[in-house]
Amino acid sequence: MLIGTWILGGVVQTLIYYGLMILSPKIFLVTVCLLCCVTSLATGSSWTTAGTVGIAAIGVGQGMGIPLPMVAGAIISGAYFGDKMSPLSDTTNLAPAVSGSELFEHIRHMVYTVTPSLLIALILYTFFRFYS
Repeated sequence: MLIGTWILGGVVQTLIYYGLMILSPKIFLVTVCLLCCVTSLATGSSWTTAGTVGIAAIGVGQGMGIPLPMVAGAIISGAYFGDKMSPLSDTTNLAPAVSGSELFEHIRHMVYTVTPSLLIALILYTFFRFYS
């Protein structure tokens, strides 16, 4: 529902418009990754993030001439991180429910595996900015 609402309401188009005006190609990949992290944490869904902010980021990235596979990687990196760490996510709720542990204890333990992968991705996106 959120994807259709955002597209029909003009949110995605507005993100593309202002993204082209505000963002710089030098910080684009890092910004997209972090924006997708925040959106996915708030919604608890990586698919919703990819279908809303991801579509806008693809449009902005194409307008800036950034290779689209790199933009897609930044979108998925951020969306999956937020989905894994969000207390609203279905899989994050299902795992502790089935195993009998607490939700926030489960999230605390995922920090050790999910955060390093996000940091590595952000470092690579920062490194790529010098070559774009």
